[in-house]
Amino acid sequence: NEFSPQALSNLVWAYATAGELHPLLFKKVAEHIIGLDNLDSFDPQHLSNIPWAYATAGVSHPMLFEKVGDHIGMLHKLEKYSLHALSNLVWAYATANETHPKLFKKLANRAIKKHQEFASQDIANFLWAYAAAGQNDRKGLFKTLAPSVEAIIEECSTEHLAKIAWAYSVVKVDSPNISNHILNYVEKQNEFTSEELRQLHQWHLWREELNSDIRLPPSLRDKCGNAFT
Repeated sequence: NEFSPQALSNLVWAYATAGELHPLLFKKVAEHIIGLDNLDSFDPQHLSNIPWAYATAGVSHPMLFEKVGDHIGMLHKLEKYSLHALSNLVWAYATANETHPKLFKKLANRAIKKHQEFASQDIANFLWAYAAAGQNDRKGLFKTLAPSVEAIIEECSTEHLAKIAWAYSVVKVDSPNISNHILNYVEKQNEFTSEELRQLHQWHLWREELNSDIRLPPSLRDKCGNAFT
């Protein structure tokens, strides 16, 4: 009870960021938060960093995610939540395989209103999370965010570019402009991680399914196929 919301948030964030796993600590912090009457004393940064820390550390605690999701889902407004906080939240829930449809719907509505302000990392993680979590009505979200994706795609790292490509292939929302940007981007890059190659491979298979002319160049296509198998 002597730990403030900021102290609790900083504590689990620090352990997760350092890659130090301490199950008992994470368990006690989660139980303390769950036992609170409400989370009104937690600000947006606390409420985004805490789930992020548990997901990053690979610590499962469904009741904690439910408590945080219920609190945010009941808020009337999300003006104090930055797009970075929204991105961290949905990434955490998707990574931890925790579902909360009300939360995802609320955060999607907020993202749609503020979509022109997304940074490349945040929009990539946001789209990846909605694709990975299998949320309903995500096609509308992906279509609405498409102009913002087009605006920042040249600023993306290879990691974020591959996430965006994978997400659009999973949700099956075709945007020729985004696909052209992806193709132009990958033709200039030589280095991709195995995970990025696997994600690009799925995007390429989707382009083939559409009988699209926008596909990976042969040399990169072979690399992606080898990484996938």
